[in-house]
Amino acid sequence: MIKKKKKIMAFVELTKEENPKLAVQVNNSLKYQDKDGNLKDRQKVTALIDIVKEAGQVASMGKGAVSLSLNTESGYKNYFVNKNDKEDIVLVPTDKNLQNDKDNFIYFNKKVDINNPDKHFYSMSKSGNSEQIVESIKINTTDKSAYLGTRVTLSNKDLLQDMVKFEQDSGEKSVATIGKNSLTIETTSELQAKREAKSQEQNQSKEIPVEIQDKNGNVVEKTTTKKESPEKKQFKPKAKSKDKGQDIER
Repeated sequence: MIKKKKKIMAFVELTKEENPKLAVQVNNSLKYQDKDGNLKDRQKVTALIDIVKEAGQVASMGKGAVSLSLNTESGYKNYFVNKNDKEDIVLVPTDKNLQNDKDNFIYFNKKVDINNPDKHFYSMSKSGNSEQIVESIKINTTDKSAYLGTRVTLSNKDLLQDMVKFEQDSGEKSVATIGKNSLTIETTSELQAKREAKSQEQNQSKEIPVEIQDKNGNVVEKTTTKKESPEKKQFKPKAKSKDKGQDIER
């Protein structure tokens, strides 16, 4: 049986600057929920690997150059998000003066999951100044969470102009949903409505129609009941566990 590849989509919005840019929505939170719903902390490098992976996926869509900005203790560091022939992701400084020294590059190596050859993950190389740069990234905190000081942007003049005009005409904030062969611009409220409708549809699909009959077999009531979820196996933590599929390459 051939498994269908999941379509990778990304969401892009305008920044709030006077001259807006196209910001790609990525998960830069340093918090996550485990299988039991408990709130846990993520390390900087783990969050950065996820961000770089998402940025790399957008770069592969062919919609324009993708850049990553890191807000560090020594100021902003900006990189192009590129892929090499081995499918590794390479962060190349946008400053041409820094491109002559490979120590200024940050490498994320693609590796196959030995437990599942159909899957892969990325690990960050310790070469050059990568570790020092990651440790220097600032953390933005709120009452509820903490976020890694990063921003991913897409360079696409046509899309930028279209989104600016769309917001001017509609008077509402817009969002672009992009894929390798697709691009849709709509208001954020329209996108939210679609998400809610999809969520309701998924919930309804989990319900089984039930007919209540009298002793003569006549249907007196129609209702639904939810499918029972399979019993979850008890989670047993493994010794010396680490974030699955992500690590710093030694």
